Amino acid sequence: MNEEYRQQDIPTEFHSYATGAPFSHCIECDRSLENMEYFIEKAIRTYPGYDATDVIFELAICIQCAEAVRKSMSEDSQLKIAEYMQANADASRQIYVINEYPDSPDKWTANCLITGKSKNAVSEYQIYAHCHGDQLIPDIMPYMISGSVLDELSQLLSNKTLGEMDNFMGRHFGPPSLEKDLPRHRTILV
Repeated sequence: MNEEYRQQDIPTEFHSYATGAPFSHCIECDRSLENMEYFIEKAIRTYPGYDATDVIFELAICIQCAEAVRKSMSEDSQLKIAEYMQANADASRQIYVINEYPDSPDKWTANCLITGKSKNAVSEYQIYAHCHGDQLIPDIMPYMISGSVLDELSQLLSNKTLGEMDNFMGRHFGPPSLEKDLPRHRTILV
C-alpha cells in the first residue's frame, strides 16, 4: 500500500451518528481513544427504493477490549469465523479498491467484502474500521459485510458465543425491543 495513504482522517461515515463527531471513548472500558488503537463497528438498515438509512447500533472498542471480547468466544466459534472469512472474503479486491481510490473512502465500504453486493442492494449491513486516535488505518479495513452474511456467520457460532454476543449487546444497548429492533447474535468481527 502506498505509504502516503497509510493513515488519514477518519471519514464521517465512521463518526458517531449520535454526536456527529469521531468516537471518543471505548464502549467497554470507557478509556479515551485519543492515543489508542481501536475498531469502529456500525450496523445500518436501508430502505430499498428510498434514500434513507437508520443506524441500528454503533460502537468504538479499544484493541485490548476487542481482544477480550474475541477471547470470550469459544475456540470453535473463533476457528469457524476465521475459516469462513479466509474462504469467502475477497481481501485482494478490498485492498485494490483502497489503493485505487485512496481519496474516496465511501468506495471502500460500498460493497460487501464477501458477496460483492452493493449497499444499495441489501436491507442491512455493518461497516468496520481500524483506527488510531483521529486517524483511519486502511489495510483490509474498512469494509462492509451484508446482513445475509452476518446471518450465515451467526449460524456458525456456538451457544456459548451466541450468549456472549447477546450479553455484550445487552450490556451496552439494553435488551432488544420493538423500538430498538437490535439484531440478535450479530457477530462483532473486529
